[in-house]
Amino acid sequence: MSIRTQVKKLLGDGLTKDEVFNELIGQIDEEKLRKTLATLPTREQRKSNRILHGSLVFLLSLNILFNLVEQLGNNFTTLYDLLVNLFILIAVIQYRNWVFLGGAIWFLSMFGLTSYQINDVLNGGLTQLELIAFLTLGITILLIIILMLTIKSRVFPYTTFFLFKRNEFQKVIYQKTPNRR
Repeated sequence: MSIRTQVKKLLGDGLTKDEVFNELIGQIDEEKLRKTLATLPTREQRKSNRILHGSLVFLLSLNILFNLVEQLGNNFTTLYDLLVNLFILIAVIQYRNWVFLGGAIWFLSMFGLTSYQINDVLNGGLTQLELIAFLTLGITILLIIILMLTIKSRVFPYTTFFLFKRNEFQKVIYQKTPNRR
């Protein structure tokens, strides 16, 4: 069984990160254990953020639905977007910490690509249905970005995209009150 699976099971059983750390420290390398703990939410974090997380999953699903509808036009870039969005949705459901920042960056780039249509909106070049679809997609993407960054800062405050924050002893911090060992 992998370290992540072991830690995830123990956190799912309701143990605190300190309890999991103390239980597994003799079996697993301390650095790997600390990194794994930093990248997984506790049961309380999942409960306190379930509305935000559920909203994010809903909006990502809605975005995938938009991509499926666009796919009917046989646009290859839409297929690529659909696959990336599906990958992001699965990673968000699994609470993979890296996806909240990486996904926000992906959707920020999508928002930037979508904004080129603002010229059409301002010039009245869109039909009423296209305008509604444009506004819905733009608002959805903006909300996805906001929710991803909010969850990232609330659930994974001690991780960056690739790095982990460390305490004065150069040990990875995995919770608000770091275990000093």
